[in-house]
Amino acid sequence: MQKYLFKECPNFIKCSVNNCPLSEKYPDWDTLPGGPERKCKLTKEKRLTIFTENQGNLLYGGLTKREYIGKKHWENLTPEEKEIKRREVARIRAHSGKMTGYHIDFEGIST
Repeated sequence: MQKYLFKECPNFIKCSVNNCPLSEKYPDWDTLPGGPERKCKLTKEKRLTIFTENQGNLLYGGLTKREYIGKKHWENLTPEEKEIKRREVARIRAHSGKMTGYHIDFEGIST
């Protein structure tokens, strides 16, 4: 029996995004041109949690298309290239006043 992961979203009742990353139809549906919400507001971490806890079967694993492409790009980098990217991000954040030490670990998450 198909489990609809978008129904596991804490925002499901009040959400009006019809192209939900937790939907098995994502990204094939269009957002409503005049719709109040065009983009999912649930955090990437929460969407990944819903996906993994429910053993979902989604094309992008609960990620947006852009997030998924970034994840695949990251996975194809060598450890040295990943370290260079981490240093670049840390340098940029240090100069912009953004938080530092923030890291999303995609290791162990299969999509």
